[in-house]
Amino acid sequence: MNRALVCCLAALVAVGSTARAEDTPSPAAQFVADWSKRVEDSRNSQPQWLPPLNTLSPLITQLLREDIYYQWAANGSQTLNVGANKGLFLVPAKTIEVDIGVPTFEQRYDVQPAYGLLDWQFLQIKQRLLSANKEEGNYIATAAFAAQVPTGAKAFTNGAVVLTPSLAGGIGFGDLNVQAATSFAIPTTNGATLGTSWATNVTFQYQLAGIFWPEFEVNWTHWLGGTQRDGKDQLFFTVGTLLGPLALTRATAVVFGVGYQFAIAPAPQFEPVLTPAYQNAIVISARLVF
Repeated sequence: MNRALVCCLAALVAVGSTARAEDTPSPAAQFVADWSKRVEDSRNSQPQWLPPLNTLSPLITQLLREDIYYQWAANGSQTLNVGANKGLFLVPAKTIEVDIGVPTFEQRYDVQPAYGLLDWQFLQIKQRLLSANKEEGNYIATAAFAAQVPTGAKAFTNGAVVLTPSLAGGIGFGDLNVQAATSFAIPTTNGATLGTSWATNVTFQYQLAGIFWPEFEVNWTHWLGGTQRDGKDQLFFTVGTLLGPLALTRATAVVFGVGYQFAIAPAPQFEPVLTPAYQNAIVISARLVF
């Protein structure tokens, strides 16, 4: 699924969500006609934060999202990543989000130069387990499950279907909120080489003047098994800010974000594979909320 198709899907949902139902609509037509109300009900029954730059957010959100990373590695390589497994996020039910991923493009410069698509995380489903808006408690918990297929270019593919269950949650204290997530990326093949990666992220986010959201993230990964990184860890810090939502119409808004991520540990290890995967990165995020 390319970016044009995803944009078309987003447009159809946005148009359908505002269309008037006929006097006796079919169940399918009524489902589409009620779409915007379900999205609004979902927003009103959870905290009004923004999804962080890196951390999987527990929030159920409907948007079109594109992220770009530019990374510098200890071996001298530089990498441009366009997409970062983002795409079209839909809310078909009050507590459910379905994320349709867009294939991610990557280009590596200087050391072992290569370019092409990465393996495709084509689907992620999020189920909100519990939540309360700011007036009723300001907390949320969500379970998620993602699937990735090995469709990437030879230089980037890991050759395995990867299944990733996750658990995310958050709590707010006035204008401060803390969002956290933990997940296991489990390869269904090549496990003896790849191992399972256990990622845990925590974000501290603060709202200023309504539309400014400075944040600090801790991004930790530990590998279980596999000949590449068994027992190893990598730790990153990310500092950044989000701006938004900036209203375009009554039902649509945009959010922009930028951040700087840098490795804290370990000291660069080059064998058997580079760890940390890179040393620092610039992160840019653009989102259309509808």
